[in-house]
Amino acid sequence: MIPIKIKTTGSILLNEEVRAYVEEKIQKLQKLVDMSDTTMLMEVELEALPKKTGEPFRAEMNFSSNGKVLRMESTGETLHGAIDGAVEEGARRLRHLKGKHTDIVRKAQPSLPVIQ
Repeated sequence: MIPIKIKTTGSILLNEEVRAYVEEKIQKLQKLVDMSDTTMLMEVELEALPKKTGEPFRAEMNFSSNGKVLRMESTGETLHGAIDGAVEEGARRLRHLKGKHTDIVRKAQPSLPVIQ
């Protein structure tokens, strides 16, 4: 399981429902990361924005692993929508990094001669 730190600002209360929702969404990212990494950490900040701004909720996620840091941010009409947007962006970025790693490993392997 990815270790998670959750912080709230503004008028958002961190209740069990919100915590469970965040944990459920972040667990979907597990298949995209190396679970043997002990330095992995996901920091989540949930914020209620002032009424003047277009969308009232913001979710920011900072994922660190093996010295790499990914920052994802999303705003939404609902708190759940903002969380979903940040998780989707995180999944997209983690897939991109995983693809880059796979390409590097494939290029580093010497091609085998064809035996006829």
